[in-house]
Amino acid sequence: MRTGVAIQTSNYDWDNVLENSLSHMLLTSSCTHKGALETFIGNKSQKQDVFESQIDEDSKIALDNISEDGEQQKARFATYYLMSIDSKGENAFDLERALRENLEKEGTERKSFQRPAYISDAIKWACGFEIGSNE
Repeated sequence: MRTGVAIQTSNYDWDNVLENSLSHMLLTSSCTHKGALETFIGNKSQKQDVFESQIDEDSKIALDNISEDGEQQKARFATYYLMSIDSKGENAFDLERALRENLEKEGTERKSFQRPAYISDAIKWACGFEIGSNE
């Protein structure tokens, strides 16, 4: 990992993780520090030293200053998660496989996974649906 890593915002990967924060489906075999991510999911208030030591001071302050607990947890998880990805391509393939396997499950075994709203809007637009319709 690089030292002094700044948190990122406003890109697809960040938005996808925020939308599905604390989802075990994100924890694929291509995630380094998968154990630390699982620990964070289990105890959301516990900062993970393996990541905190790599985040630059401005980003630490920004994370600590998020006033809503749930939002701070989401942002911290997204930061940790993205720091745990060495190869975006490999992770994308692993995540696709996990999502496909999840879709094959029935009933309560299937876990929820949300895409960012702008992706849903783009799909609806490309397919000719009116944004906001129930289709």
